[in-house]
Amino acid sequence: MIEVFNHLGISVVTPSWKIGEILMGDKLTKARKKEWEERQHSIVPAASGIVDTLAGITKEEFFDVLGRVSRPQEDQPDEESSET
Repeated sequence: MIEVFNHLGISVVTPSWKIGEILMGDKLTKARKKEWEERQHSIVPAASGIVDTLAGITKEEFFDVLGRVSRPQEDQPDEESSET
């Protein structure tokens, strides 16, 4: 049995004003407002967990570690002195 697919070019187009009418209708607007209010009560600041991890380090220790990691390694040859 051979199947032949035929495309007649028929489609349904929904006008954009009708989609906007549905999205801005009372039912969906109330649902969005309710969800927004629920989310506002459950928001936790993103930096709240960072403060706990920094509690065990002093200012001097911080600058000591910063100085060690920000220095270039002495093993690397200087680009200006190498001639190729």
